[in-house]
Amino acid sequence: MNPVEFIKKQIVTELVKQGASPATALIAADHAAEHYRISSGLGKDPYSELIYRAGQMAMKHQQDFKYVQPKPPAKPRTRRVK
Repeated sequence: MNPVEFIKKQIVTELVKQGASPATALIAADHAAEHYRISSGLGKDPYSELIYRAGQMAMKHQQDFKYVQPKPPAKPRTRRVK
């Protein structure tokens, strides 16, 4: 499995979990994969940008779908030593 296939699979899984139809999720995942292919630098967290773009595409394609950005895991707080 190459990186593009992995990204598409993860995006389809996330969008279907949020309530998008499988066909809409596949179209949105293709859109995100294409963005991944043409983008040279996606920034600090490329997955969150790709899932955001896929969610926006899914909302355009399926009118009754509302995309909610998944929250990243919380970082543990560190204590300051004085």
